[in-house]
Amino acid sequence: MMRDPLHQFRQMWEARQFRRRRRHDEGSITCFERRRDNIEAHQPPEDFFRDVKHGAQCASNWFEGVPGALGTVGLVDHKFTDQAPALLGFDETIDEFCVREHKYFSNGLYDDDNHAGKCANSNNNILALWGDRLTYNMCRNLEWQICAALGKLPGQGGFGMRFSYRPSDLHILGEGTGKTFGTCQGFKPPTVNCHNGFSTEDVFFLEVCLFSFICKNKQQLFSIEKDEFFVCDFDSDAFDEMQTLLTLPPE
Repeated sequence: MMRDPLHQFRQMWEARQFRRRRRHDEGSITCFERRRDNIEAHQPPEDFFRDVKHGAQCASNWFEGVPGALGTVGLVDHKFTDQAPALLGFDETIDEFCVREHKYFSNGLYDDDNHAGKCANSNNNILALWGDRLTYNMCRNLEWQICAALGKLPGQGGFGMRFSYRPSDLHILGEGTGKTFGTCQGFKPPTVNCHNGFSTEDVFFLEVCLFSFICKNKQQLFSIEKDEFFVCDFDSDAFDEMQTLLTLPPE
């Protein structure tokens, strides 16, 4: 799917939130050709991929823009009370996972009424960019993912990641799981429709695809349970191949 220029996985790299990138779309802006803090400013794509590969942006606040102190610009010293592994999944399964984890940890430092605060309070690192300064797109998602793979997220301590929905339960066509790729389910901005964009549920499919591409121990990814840790054995050469594919325009 990553090698198929017609596949949606290759179209999800527009700089504007949840928009698709296509070769012939007038005004299409590729996210890795734009600065992370200003999508109007150009940057060489090789600069983006070099920084991602080496974790140059890992010491960022990946909760920027969420309500309260947790969303403060520049905050990287999060008040986790233990190691905080990365957590991935669908929005509702992440929320359920973090609520369940409160029986083990509940530091109560952040707003527990929202998705991000629940996870931070239970020592789970999630990607939650809700602000206007550093806007979310798949390039920010890739930065966060590679930081998670390298064990370099603030508070992560090199301890890998967990999944609130088993990667082995993902099926492109649904097949009884209730989650089907490309059906535009989940959140998307009001300005995005299912023809010109995608939704949050599509993102988790792509995240798992990317880990299966750049982790040498990809088979383990599809054998873990929801509560088990996955520590990616990062494949530098595979990352370079991924960069080559993504910089080729999709159809």
